[in-house]
Amino acid sequence: MKKRKNKHTDNSARIWSPGRPDLSSRKRGILSINADHVLAQAKIGYQLTHAGEPIAEVVDKRPHQVEIQDLHNKRWLINLHQLQDIELSAFIEDLAEAITAYHQSTPETASAREPLEDTSLVDQPDDGEQTIDDDAQHSRRHSDQAAVIPTQPLLARYFQEEFIPKMLNQMDFDQVRYGDTWLMDYKDGVEAHIRSRFKDYFKLFDEFGKPISWLRVAGYAILAQARLDHPDWLING
Repeated sequence: MKKRKNKHTDNSARIWSPGRPDLSSRKRGILSINADHVLAQAKIGYQLTHAGEPIAEVVDKRPHQVEIQDLHNKRWLINLHQLQDIELSAFIEDLAEAITAYHQSTPETASAREPLEDTSLVDQPDDGEQTIDDDAQHSRRHSDQAAVIPTQPLLARYFQEEFIPKMLNQMDFDQVRYGDTWLMDYKDGVEAHIRSRFKDYFKLFDEFGKPISWLRVAGYAILAQARLDHPDWLING
């Protein structure tokens, strides 16, 4: 087993707070994913990525709080209540800026960056410096932390970082073009309508080689599921 490097770091957690007053207003549609939902479900070892690169990892969870550790071994304490109205992508962008700004202002850590897999994810001796971890939490992480840190599945990362923004752009376009007509009754039912559209897509593909718009396919699936989950939204008549 590869022995992890031991180096002294400042393990006292820095409290994250929104860097921009308008952060909570950056919504892109009704299917936007709020950061608090993601972090509340995240497991220890879950990686937060920005521009396709890991920037931090969940190392501890408490009621309404999540503690993360960035690539420089600095810990950040996230209050989930602050994330209730903040979209995930906006939070990740703000967090990346906060991490960069903090370490640029701390010269001794600016040259200490290591790849995530080479950094220690457990507490180092703090030489008497107070940390946010009590002895029980410290001991538990030393005994329970896996040698191989799990990463977010590639497909899940693609969905979160690339597919969702593409889908939201498509929804914005469809909203301008079609409005809320998806909430109205379909003559033969929504299933028959979607089936006929899919047949058209594949017919054009088979006969003319026209690429199938998988965003539209996914959009119909989301449309159908939304109608199923929220019949109270539907416009009858």
